[in-house]
Amino acid sequence: HQHHAGRQALHRLREALGKQLDAREIAWREAQLQQREQVVSLVRQRITAGLDTQVDLKQAEGLVAQSKVDIESLGESIGRTRHALAELVGTEHVLFGSDYP
Repeated sequence: HQHHAGRQALHRLREALGKQLDAREIAWREAQLQQREQVVSLVRQRITAGLDTQVDLKQAEGLVAQSKVDIESLGESIGRTRHALAELVGTEHVLFGSDYP
């Protein structure tokens, strides 16, 4: 019973840590996206003032698009990592021996 409880506690700890790290990474990526969207708005204003060109706008828009792809890719990667972790936790006795908590 103690062996099973220890494994459950380890599983909960890994899951909680993973969720915290995932949330921080997603928040950072979303903040980056917002910043890049603000740059697009600024570039548009600068074009109106004759300070930037359409090339500058296309570059800024490209960074926004890349941020969106990065966020989507991160979500998929998080899902794969969680699945792999669930499999690992379910088979950790095979990897570490039967006395592993």
